[in-house]
Amino acid sequence: MINPAYAQVAPAIDPGQRTSQTLTLARIRPGSRVLEFGPSTGYMTKWMKERLNCCVTAVEIDAAAARECAPYCERILVADADRLDFEGAFPEGSQFDAILFADVLEHLCDPGRVTRACKRLLRRDGSVVASVPNVSHAAVVVQLLMNRFEYRQTGLLDRTHLRFFTRDSILERFALDGYKVVFLDTLKTSARDTEFGIDLAPLHPALIEILRRNPDSETYQFVIEAKKAEDVSGPGLIAGQGEDMWRKLTAPVDPEEEHVRLRAEVDRLRGELSACREGELRLKAIENSKSYRVMRHLVTLFRALVPRSGRG
Repeated sequence: MINPAYAQVAPAIDPGQRTSQTLTLARIRPGSRVLEFGPSTGYMTKWMKERLNCCVTAVEIDAAAARECAPYCERILVADADRLDFEGAFPEGSQFDAILFADVLEHLCDPGRVTRACKRLLRRDGSVVASVPNVSHAAVVVQLLMNRFEYRQTGLLDRTHLRFFTRDSILERFALDGYKVVFLDTLKTSARDTEFGIDLAPLHPALIEILRRNPDSETYQFVIEAKKAEDVSGPGLIAGQGEDMWRKLTAPVDPEEEHVRLRAEVDRLRGELSACREGELRLKAIENSKSYRVMRHLVTLFRALVPRSGRG
């Protein structure tokens, strides 16, 4: 596991806001015994202890962060999850109601090894709760089309990410490791509002249509709850969106839908043009006003009479 670069200020947890932290914590039952991987300085750990009355054991790679997190833990291990000796760290009988990976799996060399090792630590009907970034976000796709795959300090292409997930690949990951996903939620962010700041509007309409057909084109993160396969009677959530996406991408465009889409685009552009024209008229009105002309003459006179060095 690569040690993530922790923020200097821990993110505030506001239960009234829809964030990966609040969605993740909502999957933790009050009074649970929790095993938390990568707690950083303990902002979620503190919430679980003080608000949910949970007993938390944590595994943290960074010793300084672990010291800050320790007051909120029943037990904390300073260790690399990728190299952790699970048998030695958690002897027979160690059991937890929930195991938490909040933005952690993408930092692991072998996330499957860790989640497989965690199976024996889950009580019957216990849950693995995880949040992971979505690499199929439209912002990343556009970057790839521009021949770019540039790591950043934080975000979808965080420089410490070793693994990348889509909806299908994270579902397949848990299935391969003996789990069934029973809950999946998403956090949406437009391409413009990501760290890439990409405006899709200028792109070719055909490309915008392709991006639009991906239901996760604005999904920034997935929040998942999974249980041991033997504890779930039904099939759980299964992968298959990739095949559905291929059908959508290769399906002929419905002429009526395309007409509606193009009409909406024309209306949008007309609205922008109208706003520009209104702005231009307002600007001309200001420039033609008596007060503006007087002010312009005063500024010209000021510049002529007062040397540049004496203008303050």
